[in-house]
Amino acid sequence: MDRVGIIGGGTGGKAILKLLHSLPEIELAWICDIREEFPARSLAEDLGLEVISDFQQKLEQDDLQIIIDVSGTEQVKKKLLPFLDKGLTVIDGRAAHLLVSIVEERQNLLASLKQEAVVLAEAIENISASIKQIRESTESLAAGAEQLAAYGKTLTETTSSARQSMKDSKEILLLIENIAKKTNIIGLNAAIEANRVGEAGQGFGVVAEEIRKLAENSARSVKEIDQILQQVIAYMQEMAEGIEGASSLAQDQAKATEEVLASLGEMGGVGERLQGLSRHLAGLE
Repeated sequence: MDRVGIIGGGTGGKAILKLLHSLPEIELAWICDIREEFPARSLAEDLGLEVISDFQQKLEQDDLQIIIDVSGTEQVKKKLLPFLDKGLTVIDGRAAHLLVSIVEERQNLLASLKQEAVVLAEAIENISASIKQIRESTESLAAGAEQLAAYGKTLTETTSSARQSMKDSKEILLLIENIAKKTNIIGLNAAIEANRVGEAGQGFGVVAEEIRKLAENSARSVKEIDQILQQVIAYMQEMAEGIEGASSLAQDQAKATEEVLASLGEMGGVGERLQGLSRHLAGLE
């Protein structure tokens, strides 16, 4: 660590004092000014820095590496010449002020970075909150999509069972239709026989006619029911196709939702890294 003395307690010396005090690799030894009161005095005293009026005597006693001369006088420069041979480094006012400008620019940059870090932290916090809300909504949507897919599967199975029942009903109707046809034939034969026997078979003929009408009505009803069943089967087919499409869509939606959740997880990780960066920027000195 370099020990440094400052000669000149004016505004330039005060600026140098502020600068060097903020640098951890510098140890300030003292500040020198021949005046009783000077701009840098109160700051030096607040910092616990020794204030002297004779730097030559101090240089004979102290082991200093660097002197910063901001007095701007030729007399001071001449007094410092003998000490240059002893390894003392002297920085004049121009170099000192340039150093002050550089460090002030650095401090301004750090202050700006800290301010930007605060804004960045607030933005990241808002983004993180939004990501959390979107994630919760997406998880709910994914659950709904999975449930919808399950319902679709159940409805598809139910529709398939219903279609099978329709087929079974059609077979029963075919059986009834065959019975009606045979009944109609029996009724016709009975009517022919009743006609053949004449007056004695009139009562039997009436019964045969009613049997024949019943058979015809049954056959007609079977055809109407068959038409209705055909329509119902067609509707069930369309419903099954629609349910299968909805189920497929729900599965695709659930898959897409999982991908969105994975992306949100990655965004959350990026947000955490950005928060760490903003904390690092805010802590720069």
